[in-house]
Amino acid sequence: MFRAGFIALLFSFISTHIYAQPAEVDVKIVIAVDASGSVDAREFRLQIEGISRAIRHPDVQFAARSGPVGQVLAAVLIWSDASHSKHSTKWHLLNSAQSFEAFASEIDKFKIVSAVGGGGTNIGDALVYAISMIEQNQVESGRDVVDVSGDGPETKPWAGAAIALEDARKLARRRGITVNGLAIETDVDGLHLCIGKT
Repeated sequence: MFRAGFIALLFSFISTHIYAQPAEVDVKIVIAVDASGSVDAREFRLQIEGISRAIRHPDVQFAARSGPVGQVLAAVLIWSDASHSKHSTKWHLLNSAQSFEAFASEIDKFKIVSAVGGGGTNIGDALVYAISMIEQNQVESGRDVVDVSGDGPETKPWAGAAIALEDARKLARRRGITVNGLAIETDVDGLHLCIGKT
């Protein structure tokens, strides 16, 4: 189910409109994965395996290469509480079967890492970090996207200040960044309404 939902999200970021300015890639996308304290090992593997399998899926690869430029720039971000370290892959230029496999293989490495997160579910803090990843990357893109997966609603930071989710959404809107949410509804019914879409 998670893979099917993630494939749908990946399809949603492909755009075929003509860009107002030249672009080097059709989309820059950060895939943000919840590793907070409420995420158990099974849910974490669900996210990581769902993403890597989706990246390997022929339909996703076809969609990612079907835009005007024919290539996408992507990275994965592992997030949790604002007081915990974040972990990310390098940026991957996706434009060939080999490049998709290299990206999926790097994502797979997270499956063998223990204690990558913990604490509360600071979605807003994760979103701001993902926005900064996009803005620090100088490659021109037709669209900028953050896909956020998680198993719980926003929580108050356990330590230190962190931007609230609604403020992070506003920041994304001002920067023209699309935010998609993919809810893991094992603990909280209707969670997709909490994450929402920007």
